[in-house]
Amino acid sequence: MEKSIFVLWPLLFVLVYIGGIVLLVIALIMFIRLAKRGIVALDIYINEKRGGRQG
Repeated sequence: MEKSIFVLWPLLFVLVYIGGIVLLVIALIMFIRLAKRGIVALDIYINEKRGGRQG
């Protein structure tokens, strides 16, 4: 019975590692979406400050 605890440790570490990778990918996707919105907002702000003229 004592050895069964040691058998589960590698499985637990693999699950934590996979969970960390999944969270990292989700965070990266959310950051990219936020950056795209920020760029659009910055373009709108610059356009308003120029008085609506392009260029």
